[in-house]
Amino acid sequence: MAISPQGSVEVIEEVSHVCPPPGSVPTSSLPLTFLDIMFLGSPSGGVKGLFFYDFRFSTSHFMQTTLPNLKTFLSLTLRIFFPFAGNLVFPPPPQLSYNLYTENDSLSFVVTESKADFNHPIGDHAQHYQEFQAFVPELPPASTASGTTGSGCMQSM
Repeated sequence: MAISPQGSVEVIEEVSHVCPPPGSVPTSSLPLTFLDIMFLGSPSGGVKGLFFYDFRFSTSHFMQTTLPNLKTFLSLTLRIFFPFAGNLVFPPPPQLSYNLYTENDSLSFVVTESKADFNHPIGDHAQHYQEFQAFVPELPPASTASGTTGSGCMQSM
């Protein structure tokens, strides 16, 4: 049985940007691999992570205690996985596309809340991705040029 989350999903943290800690990653470029190129043509426009957590405390408690820790740990993790915060560069042929990370590049981060019953979507059975579309918040279009995020991203010290 599929759930119908329409109207039950509320954005509680608008799009924010999370960066690696300042000075922890030099400007770096990496060539795209075959697997990267496969995801470029996907209908979703790339990889989107969707995580479900059962949080038994108030939303304000989550916003004051858990969310800052999540962002801090994500920022620290981006020191190692910095290509996730980078941008795709598509130079004219015959040059190949690559991922470019520069200071202040970031990940978009959105938090939503729902009162829906999640027993079905977290079940251990085959499911169609369209069942999850209503849980995915709208994000701004992906950037393909480096440095477009500028400052204003959350960084961990």
